[in-house]
Amino acid sequence: MDSSLLYSACTNGQVHVWDLETLGCSHTFFDRGHPVINDLLVVDGMSQVAGACLDGKIYMIDLHLHRVTKTLSGHKTAASMLKYSSENGYLISAGLDHYIQVWNPHVEQKIGTLAGHRSQLVGMEVVPSSPQVITADETGVVKIWDLRKFAAVQTIAKELTTAFHGL
Repeated sequence: MDSSLLYSACTNGQVHVWDLETLGCSHTFFDRGHPVINDLLVVDGMSQVAGACLDGKIYMIDLHLHRVTKTLSGHKTAASMLKYSSENGYLISAGLDHYIQVWNPHVEQKIGTLAGHRSQLVGMEVVPSSPQVITADETGVVKIWDLRKFAAVQTIAKELTTAFHGL
């Protein structure tokens, strides 16, 4: 992976590759008007960038071939976040459909779906050197998932309290 490059996504749907030495755009992916890319992730060990798209798809862009080589389809609505688990080689995407999809990015195959959130996901992290992923939704529900079981092993929900203030 070339550390002198920066990848950016624009609201016009394009993804740009910037050369940090020349400060110029060295390559552009997608035509203007393509659905917006919500998140970009350089996938470890693959020389690829994954793009989570407003159309619900994940686009795998090969940095040597300068083209999209795979399209992963599985979200019903926009894909919003991406993470990579180097522990098992999984690409993990979160969508506005409240689901987390787990992919094998090498063979364009969905491995599993993590379901359990009832609200929009706002955060996702892979625990390093672990098979766990932590997700959070807009209501404050946090889930810890085990990628070996494709199941939540812990759910943490904020307690709703109401305070009564007398006069």
